[in-house]
Amino acid sequence: MMARGEKEDFEKEFERCLKLYSGFEEAEEFLRQVFNEVFGFLERKKSISLVDHFPLPEKERTREDFKNGKSLEYKPRIKAEEILELLHILCDVFIRVNPGLEETVKKAKERFESFLKTASEFVEFKKIKQLWQELEQENLLENDLLNFLFINSLSAIYKNSHDNIIEDLPKQLWEEGHCCLCGEKPHYGLLRYEDGAKILECWLCGTRWGQMRIKCPFCSNETPEELGYFTVEDNKHCRIQFCNKCKTYYKLIDARELGKTRKIVLPLHHLATLSHDLLAEKEGFLPGSGLRWVNNQDKNL
Repeated sequence: MMARGEKEDFEKEFERCLKLYSGFEEAEEFLRQVFNEVFGFLERKKSISLVDHFPLPEKERTREDFKNGKSLEYKPRIKAEEILELLHILCDVFIRVNPGLEETVKKAKERFESFLKTASEFVEFKKIKQLWQELEQENLLENDLLNFLFINSLSAIYKNSHDNIIEDLPKQLWEEGHCCLCGEKPHYGLLRYEDGAKILECWLCGTRWGQMRIKCPFCSNETPEELGYFTVEDNKHCRIQFCNKCKTYYKLIDARELGKTRKIVLPLHHLATLSHDLLAEKEGFLPGSGLRWVNNQDKNL
């Protein structure tokens, strides 16, 4: 979700989200604590590598792969002790903000430690994702907290390790519905201020790329009658884009509604509009990213 040096961008985006989204102030303290802890973690670790070495193909090979719709699948192994430390740090924030979670979070911590004790120095992304999915199936933590915990931990490490790579990618050759760098499917994006172009953003590594407006990222449907969007009353900044063919959705922040700005920190806008995810599921759509932000009890409200 963030890399070293982005703290100022997050501070500015907090102020904007507080003005745009009613109810965001209720989550402000929690989110500020989380992001301050993550930035502190990255600052303390700036002299070490958080991921294993992962060679990338030559630029010409990358161009050919992108032309053929092939992602680089760049997901280096993560240093086990570092991801464990960050998971523990964020769990401690959960307890500080909501002491009632102490017993549940304690059990989650025990699972993290048990899992990572059996790992070597570096652990593969798919192994961490497996643990994430197991905890989801066991309902040890609610969907939103579990996603928040793993997404913030993984994206902080990956984005910090990928930042110098992203800028050199030939993204103008890429129009697929998954990330050209790591292969994950997007949960959100934006409509560009200058021209309204659709820009998707990877939740894991932060890569942004363009895709044609009238196209589903998840099933490539281009039939206008089967594609659409809706907004929430009094909030035109966030759109729920849906596809009636594959019954999926993703969110777009309309930057044209925000005015010209240097940078939009999309993860904060996503967290400020989780009510949109609930509405999308109530309308019968599931997130194409596979990341469900709706808790079981919320669906009955």
